[in-house]
Amino acid sequence: MDGLNAQYNTSTMGDLDLNSNGFTFGYSPLAGKPIHPVINLYGGRGKITNDDIDDTIYVWQPSVTLEANIFRWFKLGFDGGYRFVTESNLTGITSQDLSRAYAGLKLKFGWSWGR
Repeated sequence: MDGLNAQYNTSTMGDLDLNSNGFTFGYSPLAGKPIHPVINLYGGRGKITNDDIDDTIYVWQPSVTLEANIFRWFKLGFDGGYRFVTESNLTGITSQDLSRAYAGLKLKFGWSWGR
């Protein structure tokens, strides 16, 4: 399970909090190489809230990560993709206003018994 937390400032509604929880599916070709790509798809249900608003949404996030195997138990990745927000019922803000490109840093900890 993965999660998303973001905050948007709109002139008409104030600060909006966007939260979602869902699953990430990833494929890592050449994972045994020191530096390799990872293709991810995150999807899940979420909410947009503030003092007056409670709206249910769905979030889809395709992304590509360039990942480096630092140690056998630690990986560092630079991630970039696009966040699609759907099913928003807010007046004055469309789902397209909440959808946008993003970039991030991923840290993975754990033991791998692969190659």
